[in-house]
Amino acid sequence: MNVRYYGCRAHSLRQWNKAVQVIAAVSSSATVITVLKESGTGGNPLIRVALIALAMIAAVASAIMPFLGLSEKAKDYEKLHFIYSELCAQLEVLMNAIKRRGSVQDEDVAALDVLQQLYGHLASQDEVKPKRDLIDELTKAINKAVPPESLRLAK
Repeated sequence: MNVRYYGCRAHSLRQWNKAVQVIAAVSSSATVITVLKESGTGGNPLIRVALIALAMIAAVASAIMPFLGLSEKAKDYEKLHFIYSELCAQLEVLMNAIKRRGSVQDEDVAALDVLQQLYGHLASQDEVKPKRDLIDELTKAINKAVPPESLRLAK
């Protein structure tokens, strides 16, 4: 679940960051072009109002980008996505080794303890208020792909 969650969150924040950057760039460019066009004329009042609006949009978009910290948050989510992916891969390696041998050995228990400790440390890095709707959406997708009743332990 965490692998998918942080992958989605990182992608979403990258998209938002790109949108804010595009808004800032387009509005700044449009402001400069309009200033250059209007500098030689008497200036249409409607164009002046549009120019002021574009300048304000550019200023706000440029000013809020550092405060939003979208690129930093996206990088944090990418790191969590990678680490959770690695943890899942290690669990899969451990499960396959146990299946091949047909038994659980002391070294498997020790390896599982280490992986559980890593998971516990990662939990402290998780989002304080995760997106509940995304969690619900991912839970449905996972349960559809791997129904909970299919996850029985062999006796």
